Amino acid sequence: MRLLVSLALFLVALGSALPAEPSAIETATSAGVQVTIPAGWHADTNRAPACDPARLMLLSSGPIRTAHTGGLLPPTRDQVLVAVVEDHANLPVGNLHRPARFSVDWSHPLRLEGSGCGVPDAPASMHWFHTHGRYLGLTVFPGSDVAAATRAQTIAVMDSLRVTDP
Repeated sequence: MRLLVSLALFLVALGSALPAEPSAIETATSAGVQVTIPAGWHADTNRAPACDPARLMLLSSGPIRTAHTGGLLPPTRDQVLVAVVEDHANLPVGNLHRPARFSVDWSHPLRLEGSGCGVPDAPASMHWFHTHGRYLGLTVFPGSDVAAATRAQTIAVMDSLRVTDP
């Protein structure tokens, strides 16, 4: 009996000494921009045709939904949709420094005017910055009742954005 208990304790100790399996993450890349997304998130790197700002990728904590017209549908409850865009014509103004850490005002998103190009008709939070000679934007469309874990994942996704080439 002691041998069985000793063996069980040894196996438990061995299991706790093994490195934990890393959480599954993926990298999405489009037009020289790269982000890291957590397991369970969705990425669409198809670029929107003939739009400026040009959509480089869509990232979502749930399935990315489109209307029969081809436009994006607003996020569902507890879902976040993030659009990564690049502006070439109507260059943004204001503080264009990339923050060390992004933030989102979850309780006061604003409805964007004249967004077009298949953008969902939903409140959003937009963040523009200039890096590597490019004007990049992150538009966050939060659904209702977004959980704290999803909010934290969204900020981590935003913070992970890297420009891999100019």
